[in-house]
Amino acid sequence: MFLYGDYNDILEDSLVQKLNWLKEEFYFLFKFRQHKYNQKDKELAHQMIKNFIESVNPSDDKRMAELLLETVEAIKKKYIGLF
Repeated sequence: MFLYGDYNDILEDSLVQKLNWLKEEFYFLFKFRQHKYNQKDKELAHQMIKNFIESVNPSDDKRMAELLLETVEAIKKKYIGLF
């Protein structure tokens, strides 16, 4: 049974790394916009979130789904004009 726990820990660590990457990408792409986003910025932000969610598919684990939701909400809160 320990292997299953270790596997879940590895998956969660991997997701945390990917979530950090996503936050960094938003920072690097939009840090100089000063909340003056155009339509292409908004489309890019929505596509990034959509593609990211589709790529990680956290539905198997409640904790990973919560981490994903928390990160997406934090991004939306920080970059209000994009969403």
